[in-house]
Order: sequence, then C-alpha cells, then structure tokens
Amino acid sequence: MNFLTRSGTAGVATLAALYFLQVSVPAQPRSSVFPNPVKISQAQAELLTTEARSLADRTTKARQQLTALERDPSFKAQTQLLSASVSAEKNAVSRVGSRFQQLAATPDQRSAGAVFFDDFVNRYARAASQVTDLQPARYAAGRDSTLRVLDDNYKAYTLVAASSTMTFDLDVGSTPAGAAVSFRRIGDPYQNHPDQTQTTIKNLVYALWTIRAEKNGKTQEKDHDPYRETNHVVHFDF
Repeated sequence: MNFLTRSGTAGVATLAALYFLQVSVPAQPRSSVFPNPVKISQAQAELLTTEARSLADRTTKARQQLTALERDPSFKAQTQLLSASVSAEKNAVSRVGSRFQQLAATPDQRSAGAVFFDDFVNRYARAASQVTDLQPARYAAGRDSTLRVLDDNYKAYTLVAASSTMTFDLDVGSTPAGAAVSFRRIGDPYQNHPDQTQTTIKNLVYALWTIRAEKNGKTQEKDHDPYRETNHVVHFDF
C-alpha cells in the first residue's frame, strides 16, 4: 500500500513536472533569417503575379464602392464593406500561401513562405478587429489602415515575384555605434542579432519587422515596412 502510494505520488509529480516544462517553454519563432537568399521557383513567381493582378482588381473595386458609400453619415455600410473585404482577403492569402507551399521545392522556401504568408494573415486579422463596430470618428483611420494592408499585400506579391527572392538585407545603424540589435514580428519574441551596430541583418524574410537597439541602458524601437521603405535602412540616435 505504501509502495503504491509512493509510486502514485511520484507519477503525479512526474506528470506535473512534464506539464510545467510544456507550458513554461516559450514557442520559438519560425526561422526568419537564412544563410543565403531564399529564391523562389518560376511556378511560384507566376502564382504570385497572377494573384497580384486579382488582388489589384479587388482593391480597386473596394475603393470605388467605399467612395460611392461615403454619403452615408452612419458609416455602417462602409464598415460592413471593410469587414467583408478584410475577411475575404484573409481567406485569399491563406489559399495562396497553401498553393505556394505546395510548389515549394526546398526547406528554405517552405520556412520563408510560412513567415511571409503568416505575416499577412496576422495583419488581416488585426485589421478585422479594428473595423469591427467602427465608430464614425474612427472611420477614416480604419479605412486607410485596412487599404494599406491590401496595398502592401499587392506590393509583396509583385516584389517577390519580380525579384524571385523572399529575403532582403536590412542595414541597422546607430549614433554612436555599438548598440545591441534584436528584431521581431508583432506577437513574436525578439531574436538577438549577433553583431552590434553598424551591422546588416542579412537574408531577412519579407515581412513587417520591429527593430530594437540597446545602448548604455537606453532602448529604442523602430518599425520597418520593406514594401514601403525600399532602401532597407534603420538608424537610431542615442
């Protein structure tokens, strides 16, 4: 009886320890920096080109419909249209991402593709939460931020298709030099870059990034949108 009690207690303790390990270890972000540029295949480039054209048509139609509805002072119809557009584009980018991964021929293509498409899935999800029950005073900001995601999605498809690569180099500098550098996507933990400023984060997947620089007990953060800031330079002044 005593043996069974001790064994049972030990078993419970072991299970508890295993559960603690499972819930205590933070999830690791997907690989977002690669040793070499991540190239895509011609089939993947053609997929993105085709989808970019379709997305451009849908975005133009959404803008025209929003303009036609702007006489409504309650903004209810406009809000419903924005919500429907965001939902449709979130589903579309998930569908394109699945097809893109089916065409992937290398582990790096699959890893980079996961980050690239997941970034837009998350952006559409955040946009959806912003346009839900959008108040008239916030309509213009909600409309513009939503359309920006669609515009960036189009730019992302055309940029990656035209360059045949899913990665870019980001130069990070500071005045004075010698700042520690880390980076992340929204919702992910920071990843430490091995070198201090002045430095380059090489072969970073196309996505929205937050860059953090730390020096002499001071911390600064800046966002980098690679689809709009095409020089790919972030600088910090301490």
